[in-house]
Amino acid sequence: MDEKVLDYHDILLRREDVGLLDGPFWLNDQLIGFYFQYLPGEKYPNLQGNVMLIAGSVSFLLSHASESDACLTIEKLGISGNRAALFAVNNNPHVHSPNGGSHWSLLLCLVNKHQFYHFDSLGHTNHASAKRLAKVVEKGVGRESMEFVDAKVPQQEDGWMCGYYTLQIADTVCDLASIGTLEDAGCLEQCVKFDIEKKLPSMQEDLKALINKLSQGKARRVNAQV
Repeated sequence: MDEKVLDYHDILLRREDVGLLDGPFWLNDQLIGFYFQYLPGEKYPNLQGNVMLIAGSVSFLLSHASESDACLTIEKLGISGNRAALFAVNNNPHVHSPNGGSHWSLLLCLVNKHQFYHFDSLGHTNHASAKRLAKVVEKGVGRESMEFVDAKVPQQEDGWMCGYYTLQIADTVCDLASIGTLEDAGCLEQCVKFDIEKKLPSMQEDLKALINKLSQGKARRVNAQV
């Protein structure tokens, strides 16, 4: 059985998941989901009630559910009560294959500004998937004719870094939200560009180190209780 590495809130990372960080591999939903829980849970705790991060599995369900079911889910999540929501977008078109797809991107919903920003590191690869999700979210939060912006974002030069781009952009958005400058469109795109150029090169190793740190910390707490 695949060894457990980290049990983090609703996410269980196994050795196979963490092994994806050792090479030129596409990040899976477990790793995306882990970082989406880590950002508001530990790195930016002041985001609670202001910014919500929606992992790829939930984004996928929203995109492929009936309108009524999707709207009900969005209502239960409480997205409309937040200033912003971030969605991990996958281009998987097959509802019966939730682990499919070949590309990640990030969709930012600024609820009060009636705007969506889509950050895609590979041209318009996920444009259709992001637009479909945006239409669902628009109905779910009770807004009409929300603006959809294809944000400017540095482009990847390989076929596997999209997940890292998505996580880094999500981190940048959360950072801006934590200091109250998220809704400045010019600042948003400039900061995304700056952080990708400066921080993305080390993100693979940083993510491995973070998971190792959290795993060791949890192990020490368990041992202390024995």
